[in-house]
Amino acid sequence: MNSCGVCPVAAWNARLKCERLRPASRASFSTVFFGAMPGGSLLWAQVASLAGIPVALLIAAAGAAVFVPVSWRAKLGQGAEMDMHWPVPMAKLDGADERWPVMIQIDYQIAEADHGQFRGLMAALAAARRRSGAYGWTLMQDAEDPARFVETWFEASWIEHLRHHERVTGADRAVQEQVRALHQGTDAPRVQHFLSSAHKGATP
Repeated sequence: MNSCGVCPVAAWNARLKCERLRPASRASFSTVFFGAMPGGSLLWAQVASLAGIPVALLIAAAGAAVFVPVSWRAKLGQGAEMDMHWPVPMAKLDGADERWPVMIQIDYQIAEADHGQFRGLMAALAAARRRSGAYGWTLMQDAEDPARFVETWFEASWIEHLRHHERVTGADRAVQEQVRALHQGTDAPRVQHFLSSAHKGATP
């Protein structure tokens, strides 16, 4: 009985890349699984009392034989919705630096006619970044060069930022590709990473 409950949760957690969703997934599964057990027990007790235990067992076996082929195509997701398309940033860090906040900055060049669409896409992208742990997100426009936009946000640590690279979904990638399509120039938007220097000599 315990293996029936533990195995599906373990398999789901292995596929669920976003760590923040794992407690909610376990709670939802436990609520449904253990909430259905009393109802199922009452149902089969009633069937056994009316038709007998052998008949109840035969009905259960027949139901399993029918249900397994029907549910065969409804397999657990294999992580296809996750996308590792972000390149892992290269940085020279020591162990202490990895534990302190990091700021990410991305420069875009956007034609004036696309400013409205770009801002709408960036609002969706901001929501995606916050879901992965970003905070302090901003989008600034250069006062001297209106075509230049600068996106910045913070993450709790360099380690957390690297995990962010592993939590990009296919839906988030679609938004990023639309933003990239609006970017002017042959090169991709410039991405920079800044590490906190205020912590030097301090203990996290």
